[in-house]
Amino acid sequence: MTRLACRRGDRLPELALDPVGQVEIEAYTRVSGDNNPLHRDPAYAVRLGIAEPPLPGLLVLAQFPRLLAAWDCPHTLRDLQAQFLRPIPVATPVQLTGRVAQVNGNGDAAILRLSARVGDRLVVAAEATIGPA
Repeated sequence: MTRLACRRGDRLPELALDPVGQVEIEAYTRVSGDNNPLHRDPAYAVRLGIAEPPLPGLLVLAQFPRLLAAWDCPHTLRDLQAQFLRPIPVATPVQLTGRVAQVNGNGDAAILRLSARVGDRLVVAAEATIGPA
């Protein structure tokens, strides 16, 4: 049986995401079919109590596999779930980090706690389940 080469408490490398601008958001929303005006219309965002259109949450979630790919533990991503805690303003640098929270007794599955932060503020809390590559 293949086992994961990671242990509880291991940390993943940090990944700094380049700021995403409105042009990229427009392209993303067209391709993804995301027609939520919150991401494109500043007046709509203000009506909802948000200072400006935020990044689409799924655009941020889609960056977590990049964090996992930069890690030196060969694995297969089995599941990825997230809670979006705060809006992320356009053109804001985001840092992704993570750690191994649990490895099962057989060593063939692990749960990772992942996070996206803007400065010291947690904006996305995610959990990934991985198995051996």
